[in-house]
Formats: sequence, structure tokens, C-alpha cells
Amino acid sequence: MFSVWTELIALVLIFAFMLLPFLPALLELYSPRDPEALCLDENERLSPPDTESEEEKNEGEGSGMFLQADDECVVFPGALFKHLTASCIRIAGYSGSYPSLSEKYSMEQYAPEEAQWYPEQRYWYSKKDIIIPPGVCVDGDMVSEGNIILGESSVISGAVKAGCDIELRAQARVKGCCTANNIRLFYAAGISGCVVASQRIHMMELSWAGDQESPVSVVANEVLLLPGVRIYGGINAHKHVKVSDADEEYIL
Repeated sequence: MFSVWTELIALVLIFAFMLLPFLPALLELYSPRDPEALCLDENERLSPPDTESEEEKNEGEGSGMFLQADDECVVFPGALFKHLTASCIRIAGYSGSYPSLSEKYSMEQYAPEEAQWYPEQRYWYSKKDIIIPPGVCVDGDMVSEGNIILGESSVISGAVKAGCDIELRAQARVKGCCTANNIRLFYAAGISGCVVASQRIHMMELSWAGDQESPVSVVANEVLLLPGVRIYGGINAHKHVKVSDADEEYIL
């Protein structure tokens, strides 16, 4: 009988010594010194960690203005962001009619009077502004130290580079890349290549850049997009990309 009690006491002592290292933790669990601390720890355990920086939060302003549908990303007026990439980025909100190809122009070949042609390199060059009249075609790249203005429905088959600004009037097209300080695309104008501006890019209703088979990049310090704009590829702005439902001219 004595030996049985001895064994029981020994087992109790062994069990007590085994629990001794865990005693502080058990006391804190059932009688915490700071009851709110336990709730905070539990909330942190149940909720995912917030690893987004303040800069990233600001960068995503207007995130509720985006709708992903298949390969198309629809962006609504009011959105403000810096970077976006998709097979097709479309700005919502356009309710007007869609243009058809103009039949009032003959689309004849045109040689810019202000520029000199370099046949070996196949490009036009001018120190002055180059103004292309409406409804003509120009073959070859084009470089100007001033401005380049492409008239309504005209087409340049080549890259375009201006020391100042580039303007594409309604339904004008550039079959190549565009580089300038400021680039402005009027109604339904389009650029098949990349669009790069050191300052601003302003794309008005139904203007476009790139296509499904050839995604491009639209890059500038500031970008303003209006309803109906389509960009196939990506947009990157150092300051911001602003989507508006009204023509704000160059005020971003």
C-alpha cells in the first residue's frame, strides 16, 4: 500500500516539474496583464498582414474605377494611377457615334515643303515646324526640331520625332512610334507604335495606341485620357495618369 502511494506522489511531482516551464505562459493566457494585448494579437493573427506602403496606397487611388473583363481592362472617369498593363485598356464613358473613314480626302502622297528628304535613311528632317495638310499620306520617318502637326485624316508611315510637340488632328494616324515633349491626339487619332513624351500625353475621345497583335507603351510625366480611348499594352506615368470625362486641355 505504501509503495502505491509513493508511486502516485512521484508521478504527481514529475508532472508538476514538467509543467513548470510553461507556467508563466499559462498564467498570461488565462489572466493576461493587459487584456487588450491578447485581443490585438488575436486580431493580428486572424487578419492578413498589411504590407502595402503608403506610396503604393496613394498610387492606387481610384482603384474602384477599374473593371477587368477577359483580356480587357475598363477604366472609368475619375481614376488616378501611375501604371497599368493589359491586352486592351479602354476608357469607359463614351456615348457618341463612332467615326467611319472619311471619303472627302483623296489620300495622295505628299512631300512636306518644310522638310528635306534623305533617301538613304528614308526620313524627313527640318529645323522648323512641319505641318502636314489634311487627307494626305507621307512615307518615311519624320524628324523636326520644332513641332509636327498632322492634319485631319492624314497618315505618316514611319516614326515621328519632334523637339517640341506633336499633334494628330481628328482621325490622323502615325504608323510608327512618336517621341516629343508633349503629344496630343485629337478625336479618333491613332498611333500604332509606342508613345513617349517627356512632359504630357493628351488622348482625346476614341484616340488609340497600338493594337492586339502589337502591344505598345505609353510613357510620359503626365497622361490625360478621355472616354473612348483604347491602349493596347501599358501606360506608365512618372507623376500620374488621369482619366477624365471632360476635355481638360493640358491641365492635369
